[in-house]
Amino acid sequence: MTRYYPVLRYNLLGKTFGSDAIFIPQSLYQSFAQNSKNERIFVTLKPPRSNKIVPAVVEGPSPINVIFISDKLLPGYDTLSVQLVQLQEVTSIRFEAMNMECCSLKNIIEPLQSVLKFYSTLYVNELLEINVSSEEDNFHTITKACVVIKQLQPSNMVYISQLMKDINIDYDNPFLSNTSPKQSFIENGSEEEEEDTQKSDTENVSTKVQTKNIFRNEKVASLNDENHNGKIQCLLCGLWVSENKLKIHQSQCKKLTTKCPICSAITLKDKLNEHAKLHSLETCPQCHIKCELLSMDRHINGSCDKKVIECEKCGWVMFQSDKKSHQSWCDKTIVDAVNYIRNEIIVKQYGEPSQHYEPPNDFDSPHSSILNSVSKKPFMNYNYF
Repeated sequence: MTRYYPVLRYNLLGKTFGSDAIFIPQSLYQSFAQNSKNERIFVTLKPPRSNKIVPAVVEGPSPINVIFISDKLLPGYDTLSVQLVQLQEVTSIRFEAMNMECCSLKNIIEPLQSVLKFYSTLYVNELLEINVSSEEDNFHTITKACVVIKQLQPSNMVYISQLMKDINIDYDNPFLSNTSPKQSFIENGSEEEEEDTQKSDTENVSTKVQTKNIFRNEKVASLNDENHNGKIQCLLCGLWVSENKLKIHQSQCKKLTTKCPICSAITLKDKLNEHAKLHSLETCPQCHIKCELLSMDRHINGSCDKKVIECEKCGWVMFQSDKKSHQSWCDKTIVDAVNYIRNEIIVKQYGEPSQHYEPPNDFDSPHSSILNSVSKKPFMNYNYF
């Protein structure tokens, strides 16, 4: 059954400007967002104003008995109807490499499967990052291999089970295919030699990551560099090429690749505009701070002040920015409550304390050892009511 909800413009002063939100009654929260808290919920904007499907984020429950879903892509209309999308389970995912660091992973499928365990929903054109650790000349570096979801089955928005059974995962790396020896990097050789070289180069991609400093300096490979079966690794694309064909390969490789003017990463020329979009500044839909699109997911799920968290002690749901003030209040409330219970037990067991009477510290009660560790005072007159 499909439900429709209004999208309202709101802010703390009740004026007609501010963030967009979808208000959902708290009575429907458990069935609607029980498995999606702090995860994306997909909504369809109803025609005629818009017909896009956009992701949203659950930020509830709130103290005003409604659940609200904020979304950075909603248009600025005062009211708008939306339709919740019932997602199908994913059966097939096709990824595509977005930077040269992906060439350093010999088997990228296993890291991708590990990253997917942190997701419950996926959509086409979503970016995923994989940390790649490397060590060269006793210098340890960590870089990020970035991939994008190019295709999903059975639809462009899906949910993924944590078991991830019967999911077909495909992976394309244009950095390897566009610099393949078969495409003209190997010349004056037989077809059989070309095919064997291509297969060997693909299978022997190094698991080591070249640091970005090496990319910037465009270090020339020498005979002393680490090699596989007499082959030398191209420092531009990561392929292993025969020594006598390295110059031909690198001359062609330089024609196809370029440096990102922002981060100096090596990328394909025809992918430069797509790569540059990762550095564009976007506004966080929750706290309205601007940060790079590449870091948006990490910001929303990490340092964002408007990230919804739950107190480990009392279970109270709040924004991350309120955590410090809540903790001091929560700790004091717990101590006060323990003292109150302790005093009730003392009064019940020993009666009202007189001016000169002090009951023993080890009074006989089921919780005496716990309560005594919190407070040694025999009685405190708290006015709770």
